[in-house]
Amino acid sequence: MGSLVRAQAEERRPSHLFVDGLFYFKKFTVYYIYFLYSEAADKYYVGHSQDPFKRLEQYLANSGVKYTGSYDDWKLKAVFEVSPIRGEADKIEKFIKRQKSRNLLERMLDSKFRGTGVLAQLIRVPHVRD
Repeated sequence: MGSLVRAQAEERRPSHLFVDGLFYFKKFTVYYIYFLYSEAADKYYVGHSQDPFKRLEQYLANSGVKYTGSYDDWKLKAVFEVSPIRGEADKIEKFIKRQKSRNLLERMLDSKFRGTGVLAQLIRVPHVRD
């Protein structure tokens, strides 16, 4: 198993490894941008995570903590696949937040939204619905 760990640590990893006569497929890490909405506050929250569904559970369990802890009715409104690179997801999250535009957020929540510029790489995760 040591050779498997070493192989996974290499920068150029194949999509699979062949060790002791068995194939091991590497797990691809993907980062997502997600949009939460609180009806009580009438506010949106934008974040990035490898698992936005688990992240929502964490927000709901941590009342009173930071921005999202002030409200306990957050709903996941949309999720977009960004990249396997965390820095890309962070860059896009910061870009969206810097716009300070509720209009942009609501346009992005529209199922017909097609990003341009920095947002062009976003891929909507289709199973997130109202």
